[in-house]
Amino acid sequence: MARLMPIIPISMPIGRKAKTAGPTSSRWRGQPCGFALVNRWSASGLGTDFSIAEFYIAPAARRSGVGREAASRLLSARPGLWELGVLAGNEPALAFWPSVIAQVGADAPERIVADGEVIYRFRILPAIV
Repeated sequence: MARLMPIIPISMPIGRKAKTAGPTSSRWRGQPCGFALVNRWSASGLGTDFSIAEFYIAPAARRSGVGREAASRLLSARPGLWELGVLAGNEPALAFWPSVIAQVGADAPERIVADGEVIYRFRILPAIV
């Protein structure tokens, strides 16, 4: 059975860069604005180090940069092979995830279409210090 990783709260300030690479405990307008659930389940069946099982940003915080910043930090903090699935009809997510994957410097994602879902597989390399 796959071991679940903790739910990661997303509560980041707008227009201010955190000093750490991981999620921050800052709050956006005084409230948490979303969460991410990461596990090791591979939707493609090919195996993966990490998988984004859930990623949610509250509607009021969407299109403000909070989601992009949170996703970038989440991916960058965990080098390895990643997977994430998006429903084939979710146009905003189908535009969002490839741009975030490119932003964090991952290799070109493999795009697998199966059962009404688009699965992105990509590798995040460790940061060079």
